[in-house]
Amino acid sequence: FPVTISARIGERDIIFRGAEEAPGEWGVVFSERKPGESETFKITGSGNQMQVMAFAISCIKDIVARFAPTKINFTAEEENDSKRKSRASLYTAMVTKLELPGYKAKITPKLNAVEFDLITKED
Repeated sequence: FPVTISARIGERDIIFRGAEEAPGEWGVVFSERKPGESETFKITGSGNQMQVMAFAISCIKDIVARFAPTKINFTAEEENDSKRKSRASLYTAMVTKLELPGYKAKITPKLNAVEFDLITKED
């Protein structure tokens, strides 16, 4: 991934990676790594949820400012743990509240996952 941004939040590193997958179209992923553990893309329940989402929003805005993509795509797998919010539900909340001038959100449910696209608005 040509763009990697990380932040220490609580006792873990939150990692954002992005790459242009087609002209103007970026794919991004978010992961977490705790000391002594391997990187995971699942919600770990480690806390600081608002700080993590603020970091994710900041990273998306950074991609927009630096590269002006026509599309940003990311996916969240649905988790079968009813005791915790799924990553998909957190991303849905983030995308619906994200104020990104010139972009609109498209949320597409898939089998066991949800796909998120931030697409430039056509005037």
